[in-house]
Amino acid sequence: MIIYTLKIKTSLENREKIENIFLNFNASTSSINLNSKYEYTHSSKFITKAIFYNKPNLKKIEIQLSKIVKKINNLKLVKEVHEVNYNYPILAQKVIGKYYISENKNNNNFFINKNIIIPASTGFGTGHHPTTEGIIQILNKIKYLKKSKTKNIIDIGCGSGILTIILAKIYKLKIEGLDIDKLAINAAKSNIKINLVNYNTFIYKGSFTKKTLQNNYDLIVINILARPIMDMAKNISNKLNKNGRVILSGILNTQIFMVANKFRKFGLIIDKNILINKWAIIILKTYVPPKL
Repeated sequence: MIIYTLKIKTSLENREKIENIFLNFNASTSSINLNSKYEYTHSSKFITKAIFYNKPNLKKIEIQLSKIVKKINNLKLVKEVHEVNYNYPILAQKVIGKYYISENKNNNNFFINKNIIIPASTGFGTGHHPTTEGIIQILNKIKYLKKSKTKNIIDIGCGSGILTIILAKIYKLKIEGLDIDKLAINAAKSNIKINLVNYNTFIYKGSFTKKTLQNNYDLIVINILARPIMDMAKNISNKLNKNGRVILSGILNTQIFMVANKFRKFGLIIDKNILINKWAIIILKTYVPPKL
């Protein structure tokens, strides 16, 4: 696999603007604080990195950056080649909270409330990646997400269907799962049958920014990447009920502030977040001004 990377020094004042320029060129982006890992001041300096999966037009990027940065020195596009191994071994059983996730189903030792079967497929989500694991941990631990008056739930970018399946087991409600990828949808539809939750799940190909089955949701779960999550911020805010929650994953810990700032514009703020390795799992809620 070939990727292209760019690095540039930024400040607290222009970091977000430069990240948005990279995002507009379809890059994944993150920033590392050179002063401190967690404390930001007006003098904070960053290294902002962009990753492109298709070779970008460097001159066009430089033109956009020059509107923000006075001097651009030695901006280099670096080509990186990464080997991809398609001969994957069978994954070991993964235990997250009360759930036992494996690739193969043992009918003699299958308990519907705790066993999750996800065969190797074209859909993302086996439970082994920190982004998926983090959401499952949150769903296991945070009681108000279970006990609140939750009726309408959607899993955006459902991939293999693993989170749709777990949501169906927790809430015993009709769970909506959607993805833009047809192969992922086929995998998810197969997996909900294997896990015996096809009676209370509905998987379909579609986009959250367009028509969904419900107009509003009490719980929105989304595990993709920072850029497409940010692109949906307004739609997510519009479709979230007043006391609802959004669980975001697929976000690097260096992207937390970038994502949070985007959602704050639409009235959603961070309620809780956890970090697993370099990944952040964020819970958002609607901002309610304090009573004076």
